[in-house]
Amino acid sequence: MRRLLLIVAILLVMLVHTHGKTLFERSFEELGYESIEATTKQCKEYSLVMPNLNGYAFLTLFADFIPESTGSASIESYFNGKPLAELYANEFDCAKDYCVAYIPIESSLIKPENTLKICLRPSESIVKVVLSNKSKVGIYAMGVFKKSDFRKCVVSGNKCLEHYSAVLGEDLNVRISIKNSGNEDESVVVEALRAIAGESETKQEIGRITFSAIIKPQEERSFYYTVRVKQLTRFNLPPSALYYTDEFGRKHTIFSNTITIIPKEKPEIGAMLFTRDVNKDSARISVALSNNSGVEIKEAEVVLLGEELIALPEKQVVSIKPRSSSAVDFIVKNIKHGRITCAVNVKDYNMQVKCNTVELAQKEFDISPIVAASVLLIILAIIVFLYLNSQPE
Repeated sequence: MRRLLLIVAILLVMLVHTHGKTLFERSFEELGYESIEATTKQCKEYSLVMPNLNGYAFLTLFADFIPESTGSASIESYFNGKPLAELYANEFDCAKDYCVAYIPIESSLIKPENTLKICLRPSESIVKVVLSNKSKVGIYAMGVFKKSDFRKCVVSGNKCLEHYSAVLGEDLNVRISIKNSGNEDESVVVEALRAIAGESETKQEIGRITFSAIIKPQEERSFYYTVRVKQLTRFNLPPSALYYTDEFGRKHTIFSNTITIIPKEKPEIGAMLFTRDVNKDSARISVALSNNSGVEIKEAEVVLLGEELIALPEKQVVSIKPRSSSAVDFIVKNIKHGRITCAVNVKDYNMQVKCNTVELAQKEFDISPIVAASVLLIILAIIVFLYLNSQPE
């Protein structure tokens, strides 16, 4: 069913395809040149004036290979003395009555006046190569998608990770990002899932996994789907696929990166105990809890541990959202025995987390030495004062 929906989506994009714009285009015929035939290696130069436009330049070659299009015959092309490409007969698209190839031209090579050189090279099996004067040079506005700009990852808080440690049963939020690096709107279809044999038991895709959109120039779009971890088996989320049709009607498919998922049985829970407002008879204790996993901890039971300890309340039950934290407070009494710690029981995963240990006993502060020293200083000051006053002037 999903495969059928994907095919329908791709056909829909083809029907509503937002074609790029032709900014400049000249055929060899319009430039005053005839078609050429070659039974031995033959080269021809073309002169053309091209405007300085913000677009993508292509050389489009229409050719015939006689008697067949399979062999070592080739066509070489040069632009202002720089080699563009050498294409062999089997690299041309010969699905129609003619063979066609599209060769990109770097914008840095283009000048107001340009020289294009094309060399035809027949072979033993292809005795004649014909280059049609319908061949052309053009500059186009079009959507452009790079493999490096088509990525997928697992969203974890503020991060997006390509290697992720997941809890069994966790629902992963998977993001697919795509950017149009071109200068024209483009219709695309994104398929989130490319099936890999043997992995259907380790995970389950939830919700929509095929998306269609029109991506504007320099726009970056993101699509999301959910994957549930089903087994304690390491697996990969396979690459997503991007489908679009370019200015020349060519269908393109680009694959994203893969994601590695490492399942684990229990979540990562942290607990830290610290004291507040300690006095002679009581203290306020806080326990900070952190959930570093992608699952919600629904019932974490926190209890304080210590000899002859009286805690109010006796326990606290708290829930912690994924990749979040929470805190609970206790009032403790009878703290003269000093050392205190805590334990966190997570019933859903049958696990217990221990806290750090702190010393609560408040030390008595003996001020007797300070009082005695102060009295001695006062007596000494009086003696000095009386002595000075007793001296004759």
